[in-house]
Amino acid sequence: MTTPLHDMVYAFRQMRKSPGFTLVAVITLALGIGANAAIFTLIHGILLRPLPVKNPSALYRIGSHEVKCCVQGGLQDDWDNYSYSLYEQIKRQTPEFEELAAFQAGQPPDSVRHTGDNSPARPLHTEYVSGNYFEMFGVRPALGRLLARSDDQTGAPPAAVMSYRAWQNYYASDPSVVGSTFSISGFAFSVVGVASPDFFGDRLSEYPPDFWLPLAIEPAAKGDFSLLNKPNLHWLYVMGRLKPGVSPRQVESKVTVELQQWLNSGEGASTVGDADRSRIVKQKVLALPAAGGVSSLARDTEKGLRLLMALSGLVLLIACANIANLLLARGTARKTQTSVRLALGARRARLIRQLLTESVLLAIVGGAVERLLRGCCEFPGVPTYPRSFRENSKRAPHA
Repeated sequence: MTTPLHDMVYAFRQMRKSPGFTLVAVITLALGIGANAAIFTLIHGILLRPLPVKNPSALYRIGSHEVKCCVQGGLQDDWDNYSYSLYEQIKRQTPEFEELAAFQAGQPPDSVRHTGDNSPARPLHTEYVSGNYFEMFGVRPALGRLLARSDDQTGAPPAAVMSYRAWQNYYASDPSVVGSTFSISGFAFSVVGVASPDFFGDRLSEYPPDFWLPLAIEPAAKGDFSLLNKPNLHWLYVMGRLKPGVSPRQVESKVTVELQQWLNSGEGASTVGDADRSRIVKQKVLALPAAGGVSSLARDTEKGLRLLMALSGLVLLIACANIANLLLARGTARKTQTSVRLALGARRARLIRQLLTESVLLAIVGGAVERLLRGCCEFPGVPTYPRSFRENSKRAPHA
């Protein structure tokens, strides 16, 4: 280890003797690495990062490539939204799913006030979900408990789960909120728990849900605006966890048949006009991987992000080429020194190793400076989801 240590010490001495060269090379490397790190972080956050839930690769959405929001009526051809009646039929007739949950396609803000609090109500985002929603994702509570199947029954006490972000930002992480009553759009809900810190919901959204509410309470809470018992209005996304060994193609074929059967009989038949009956055979669904949740953001931005990554890679290549030219110029300036060392008996391999040591050290310093700048100056990028959402919430009008 003595020789590599001597190489490292000598490389530091060379860098100290040429501060101008070292500064230019380090800054060039830091900018090139920083641009690539920022773009890759963005791509990872949008295209590659799965939901922070149990075994996300087993999650599949029953829908289409085009994510639709928020309430659909009539035939959709490529189905993405479902009425509660249709969801119940698919759930009963598709045992290929370990769990199949439904949740609201839109996440509108509701007026929320803590009972006993005289401050103005906050416009917070809510989402109605089925009782097995948290069980399907395999999420654990940070405080209290999460919604259960018993909460999603007619006549069950109105229960709600608060997001960790809302608990932290709006209620100062006060543990007494669990068990207390909140008025949400004028209807009283009892908060039974707080979701885990890393769970932000079922999709990448600028405004993730602040409260999750059971579907069974929706008619009482929404009154005349309720959608639960209207089979002609499709307002729910459906996502499930496939059993091991089950083929997604097999599931989508089966669910397509179930959809067409529902449209031809019972409640579904009453939602289709006579002029549209010939289109029923064209209605279909797809079983799509949902490790990243329900979002069209990845599909809409994929081409642009790949182009951006290619451009940032080109920037790094240009930076490396510039540093290579600087090193060549520096090597020419040290030509006499190199000749003397060869004349004194130094081997070529020894000289090459010394130059490689100097280059590696330069790269390490450039990477360290980039990391330092990113940490101190918030270099552009996409941080982890919870932090990203906290920052978005601080910019949001309701925050």
